[in-house]
Amino acid sequence: MKITKHEFARAFECGRLEPYIGDEGYIELCEAAKSHSFGGVFCHLSMLDLVVKELEGHSSKAMVTIDFPLGSSSPETKIFEAKQAVEMGAQSADMVMSLQRFKSGDYQYVEDDIRGVVEAVGKIPIKVIIEACYWSKEELVKAAELCSNAGAMYIKTSTGWGSYDAPRYHARLVDIMYLQNWKEKTGNTIGLKAAGHCDDLFTCIEMYKAGATLFGANAETATKTIDDFEAVYGNEVEL
Repeated sequence: MKITKHEFARAFECGRLEPYIGDEGYIELCEAAKSHSFGGVFCHLSMLDLVVKELEGHSSKAMVTIDFPLGSSSPETKIFEAKQAVEMGAQSADMVMSLQRFKSGDYQYVEDDIRGVVEAVGKIPIKVIIEACYWSKEELVKAAELCSNAGAMYIKTSTGWGSYDAPRYHARLVDIMYLQNWKEKTGNTIGLKAAGHCDDLFTCIEMYKAGATLFGANAETATKTIDDFEAVYGNEVEL
């Protein structure tokens, strides 16, 4: 499996979701995405109009989060938010799974909740954040099944706000391996996106080899990772 620097850069979807980031921060983020040809910039709905404007005419896509970071809103609220995002120009959306309902074992609710958003947005990709740090291996597989059944295009590991034992430690290689193993056993083709603490080239390369084809990161981390890719591998590498 060979990957070029450009292909690796396109795998990064960069966001700034902290509450204290304003226009200037998002403009800088969009400039970084355009400069390095990242796959896209994702933001809260309130900042989407700015991101759409800044990325107009560029290959980096404007992306939005839905019901971030808890996934606790009603299905109707998520659908409204998703439709509004499409009307504003979103080209992709990362929605948070109903974590509380999933924990309660109300799997039909969770699946229908995801399906409602998928159907509301039409053809744009929906990536479902399952917050992997909270679940067992068996629960990870169940969450993956619900995402796939509902028509999501990707499973995303983390919001970046959940936690294992260490603060802000979210994306684990083993979670991607569990999900990829499930995909191979079942023949499922849903994509995998690793997010949260994908902080260095080695981590991202290992996750890519394990099955993750997209990464959620901030612009600084993504930029350093791509610069390191060039320094270590040049323009391409055989994995």
